Amino acid sequence: MDISEQLKIKGNECFKQKLYNKSIHFYTLAIESNPENSILWSNRAQTYLNLHKPEKAYMDACGALQKEFNSKSLFRRAIALNKIGLNKKAYFDLKRCFELNKENKEIKELIKNLKEKVKQN
Repeated sequence: MDISEQLKIKGNECFKQKLYNKSIHFYTLAIESNPENSILWSNRAQTYLNLHKPEKAYMDACGALQKEFNSKSLFRRAIALNKIGLNKKAYFDLKRCFELNKENKEIKELIKNLKEKVKQN
Protein backbone atom coordinates (compact mmCIF):
# COMPACT_ATOMS: atom_id res chain seq x y z
CA MET A 1 0.00 0.00 0.00
CA ASP A 2 1.47 3.34 -1.03
CA ILE A 3 1.69 6.42 1.18
CA SER A 4 -1.25 8.22 -0.45
CA GLU A 5 -3.51 5.24 0.28
CA GLN A 6 -2.36 5.16 3.91
CA LEU A 7 -3.04 8.89 4.23
CA LYS A 8 -6.46 8.47 2.61
CA ILE A 9 -7.36 5.79 5.15
CA LYS A 10 -6.34 8.13 7.99
CA GLY A 11 -8.41 10.89 6.40
CA ASN A 12 -11.40 8.56 6.11
CA GLU A 13 -11.05 7.52 9.76
CA CYS A 14 -10.98 11.15 10.88
CA PHE A 15 -13.97 11.92 8.65
CA LYS A 16 -16.01 9.12 10.23
CA GLN A 17 -15.20 10.59 13.65
CA LYS A 18 -16.23 14.05 12.39
CA LEU A 19 -12.69 15.33 12.88
CA TYR A 20 -12.96 17.28 9.66
CA ASN A 21 -9.94 19.55 10.02
CA LYS A 22 -7.72 16.54 10.68
CA SER A 23 -9.35 14.78 7.75
CA ILE A 24 -8.51 17.76 5.49
CA HIS A 25 -4.91 17.55 6.69
CA PHE A 26 -4.57 13.87 5.73
CA TYR A 27 -6.36 14.26 2.39
CA THR A 28 -4.11 17.23 1.56
CA LEU A 29 -0.99 15.19 2.28
CA ALA A 30 -2.40 12.34 0.20
CA ILE A 31 -3.10 14.72 -2.71
CA GLU A 32 0.44 16.06 -2.50
CA SER A 33 1.67 12.47 -2.70
CA ASN A 34 -0.68 11.44 -5.53
CA PRO A 35 -2.32 14.46 -7.22
CA GLU A 36 -3.87 12.39 -10.02
CA ASN A 37 -6.10 10.39 -7.65
CA SER A 38 -9.61 11.81 -8.12
CA ILE A 39 -10.97 10.07 -5.01
CA LEU A 40 -8.67 12.10 -2.78
CA TRP A 41 -9.91 15.37 -4.29
CA SER A 42 -13.52 14.24 -4.03
CA ASN A 43 -13.15 13.13 -0.41
CA ARG A 44 -11.62 16.47 0.52
CA ALA A 45 -14.45 18.24 -1.33
CA GLN A 46 -17.01 16.43 0.82
CA THR A 47 -15.06 17.30 3.94
CA TYR A 48 -15.05 20.98 2.95
CA LEU A 49 -18.82 20.76 2.43
CA ASN A 50 -19.17 19.39 5.95
CA LEU A 51 -17.08 22.32 7.21
CA HIS A 52 -19.40 24.77 5.38
CA LYS A 53 -16.65 25.87 3.00
CA PRO A 54 -18.42 25.54 -0.36
CA GLU A 55 -15.87 27.54 -2.36
CA LYS A 56 -13.09 25.14 -1.37
CA ALA A 57 -15.41 22.18 -1.93
CA TYR A 58 -16.16 23.49 -5.42
CA MET A 59 -12.46 23.79 -6.26
CA ASP A 60 -11.74 20.25 -5.08
CA ALA A 61 -14.75 18.79 -6.86
CA CYS A 62 -13.52 20.47 -10.06
CA GLY A 63 -10.07 19.01 -9.41
CA ALA A 64 -11.58 15.55 -9.00
CA LEU A 65 -13.59 15.91 -12.21
CA GLN A 66 -10.48 16.96 -14.15
CA LYS A 67 -8.83 13.72 -13.09
CA GLU A 68 -11.85 11.46 -13.64
CA PHE A 69 -15.44 12.29 -14.54
CA ASN A 70 -17.79 10.56 -12.10
CA SER A 71 -21.20 11.19 -10.62
CA LYS A 72 -20.04 11.47 -7.00
CA SER A 73 -17.68 14.37 -7.74
CA LEU A 74 -20.27 15.96 -10.01
CA PHE A 75 -22.84 15.74 -7.22
CA ARG A 76 -20.43 17.30 -4.74
CA ARG A 77 -19.72 20.14 -7.17
CA ALA A 78 -23.46 20.70 -7.59
CA ILE A 79 -23.96 20.89 -3.83
CA ALA A 80 -21.08 23.37 -3.53
CA LEU A 81 -22.48 25.50 -6.36
CA ASN A 82 -25.89 25.49 -4.72
CA LYS A 83 -24.43 26.60 -1.38
CA ILE A 84 -22.46 29.36 -3.13
CA GLY A 85 -25.72 30.52 -4.74
CA LEU A 86 -24.94 29.56 -8.33
CA ASN A 87 -28.25 27.79 -8.77
CA LYS A 88 -28.29 27.52 -12.56
CA LYS A 89 -24.87 25.88 -12.64
CA ALA A 90 -25.85 23.60 -9.75
CA TYR A 91 -29.05 22.66 -11.60
CA PHE A 92 -27.06 21.83 -14.74
CA ASP A 93 -24.66 19.60 -12.79
CA LEU A 94 -27.53 17.84 -11.03
CA LYS A 95 -29.27 17.17 -14.34
CA ARG A 96 -26.07 15.56 -15.64
CA CYS A 97 -25.77 13.64 -12.40
CA PHE A 98 -29.35 12.42 -12.76
CA GLU A 99 -28.54 11.04 -16.21
CA LEU A 100 -25.91 8.85 -14.52
CA ASN A 101 -28.08 7.94 -11.49
CA LYS A 102 -31.75 7.94 -12.48
CA GLU A 103 -32.80 6.05 -9.35
CA ASN A 104 -31.22 8.43 -6.83
CA LYS A 105 -34.09 10.07 -4.94
CA GLU A 106 -31.86 12.70 -3.33
CA ILE A 107 -30.79 13.96 -6.76
CA LYS A 108 -34.43 14.05 -7.94
CA GLU A 109 -35.47 16.09 -4.90
CA LEU A 110 -32.59 18.55 -5.27
CA ILE A 111 -33.38 19.03 -8.97
CA LYS A 112 -37.00 19.77 -8.08
CA ASN A 113 -35.97 22.34 -5.44
CA LEU A 114 -33.38 23.99 -7.68
CA LYS A 115 -35.81 24.15 -10.58
CA GLU A 116 -38.02 26.38 -8.44
CA LYS A 117 -35.09 28.60 -7.42
CA VAL A 118 -33.92 28.94 -11.03
CA LYS A 119 -37.46 29.91 -12.14
CA GLN A 120 -37.62 32.62 -9.46
CA ASN A 121 -34.37 34.25 -10.62
